Amino acid sequence: MPSLNVASRHPRLRSQLIAFSAVRTVLNTGYRMVYPFLPVMARGLGVDLETMALAITARSALGMAGPFLGGTADARGRKTAMLLGLVLFSLGLGIVGLWPTFGVFTAGLLLAMAGKIIFDPAMQAYLGDRIHYARRGLAIALTELGWSASFFIGMPLVGWLIDRRGWRAPFPVLALLGVVAFVALTRLLPSDERPQAARQSLRRSLRSVLRHRPALAGLCLGLLVSAANELVGIIFGAWM
Repeated sequence: MPSLNVASRHPRLRSQLIAFSAVRTVLNTGYRMVYPFLPVMARGLGVDLETMALAITARSALGMAGPFLGGTADARGRKTAMLLGLVLFSLGLGIVGLWPTFGVFTAGLLLAMAGKIIFDPAMQAYLGDRIHYARRGLAIALTELGWSASFFIGMPLVGWLIDRRGWRAPFPVLALLGVVAFVALTRLLPSDERPQAARQSLRRSLRSVLRHRPALAGLCLGLLVSAANELVGIIFGAWM
């Protein structure tokens, strides 16, 4: 039976897990900060909440491209996909800081979301390649700390920046942190191995999912939960 001591088998894996948690805190802060500060950003852009909700809806709809964007890790390699995701994230938030218009804001949200869609499955696939199944859940759970940390740590910092520098202040800061993450992971992660030549086509994979009832049920559940989460997220910032 393979050893369950991940750190002893992969000495650098512990530092990689810490780095992944930190990077996901940044990514999730960029994703989640729109909700509690939606009215502030709407006023800064000179639009109403309904218009802002359309931008967030467009961002959420991009999740439908997950099977295509998420497959980057299989086609190009885990490290390459993660770095690409960070480039898109930093580019998306960076342009909002430079050109604060509603059109650029919407485009920035889409770019940042595309980066997150590419990064997350690539990171999880990277861990899946290296960690035994019996310990994989623990590793993924550690990286998921970035989701909660983005609200307990990230949101107060975002609010502090907005209070002192205006609504767009967090965007260049998070873009810069994305660049720092890019440099850190470039040095910390090993180079990608050559992708396997024989891979199941995306069309065949989608067909197998659509023919599998439990998979369809899971997709429907995820869609409904995501829709409910978006509804609450959009409303609670305005309510507060």
